[in-house]
Amino acid sequence: MGQFLQLGIIHKLAVSKEKMNALGLSVEKVKDELNKEVDMALYDLFENDDVITFVLKESFVMQQLSSFLRFQYSLYDQDGFSSFETAIQAISALSNLQQIVEMAEEKRFPCFQNNRIAHDIQVSNWKSLRVEISLFVIFLEGKIFMECCDSFLNFITKAVRESSKQWSISGAFGCFID
Repeated sequence: MGQFLQLGIIHKLAVSKEKMNALGLSVEKVKDELNKEVDMALYDLFENDDVITFVLKESFVMQQLSSFLRFQYSLYDQDGFSSFETAIQAISALSNLQQIVEMAEEKRFPCFQNNRIAHDIQVSNWKSLRVEISLFVIFLEGKIFMECCDSFLNFITKAVRESSKQWSISGAFGCFID
């Protein structure tokens, strides 16, 4: 089937307690290692007998997701993505994180879906820990599209220029594959 390039918001991270214990890891050590990849202050911790789960705080999602998406979508090539504003309106009409997750899982919008990804984090020089990530996918490109990845390269160019406005030279930034 192939691999896909996916950009998005990590709304849940889950780690097996059995695997943590086998590696001799505490919850704090796992949290410290995850903090190297995402801001763990944005997440609430939930624990049961089998799994440690970190869930993006609902307040951040409800207060910031729509405006964040509006800005991010403005950086994409607009051709063929008429669903951007429709997706934002649908998200804005929902009243809690669970409803947003359910909508993303329905995959009604190509620009807003949910996906689960297995990801390994390095916890020592020789050991890694598998983390199950749930991601609100806001950009998805597969093999066929990556062979002609102009839209992704344009997104990177716009993102760098937008995040580097304090340097006028950023207007000369470009992103290419040769």
